[in-house]
Amino acid sequence: SIPLEAWESETPVLDSLIRETLRIAQPHTAMRRNLGPDVTIDGKTIPSMAYVVYPFSDVHLNPDLYPDPWRFDPSREESTAPFGYVGWGGGKTHCLGQRLARLELKLVTSMMLLGFRYCLVDNKGEHLDAPPQPNWNDILLCRPEQGTCFLKHEK
Repeated sequence: SIPLEAWESETPVLDSLIRETLRIAQPHTAMRRNLGPDVTIDGKTIPSMAYVVYPFSDVHLNPDLYPDPWRFDPSREESTAPFGYVGWGGGKTHCLGQRLARLELKLVTSMMLLGFRYCLVDNKGEHLDAPPQPNWNDILLCRPEQGTCFLKHEK
């Protein structure tokens, strides 16, 4: 058996895969209310008690922070910019279930990778040269256009 501490601290490859997946395929937006005094960000004033809505993709797909932002690269260096990664939230608002979610992702991913071999295919079963682009208009699932990509697996 593998102790819980090992899953949490000794799996850097899985950590990188999860971070990069959340960076490139997270179509969510965050909505926050300014509970403090008026604040100016990038020349724009956010009045006290006003709401701010921003898509995570504005950060995660910003070529100034992530060169070639659409390329999936788990070896990519983490952004050092303030709020350069908001996959689990940022500032005072972080995902409370982050620890459990990471553990679940690592366990399920490990079990699936150890049990099967995978490849991406088209609707005729032919191997794809490159992974499909997510449909950013599919705000909840951020998946490729239906029928363009299939996952073939073998035991």
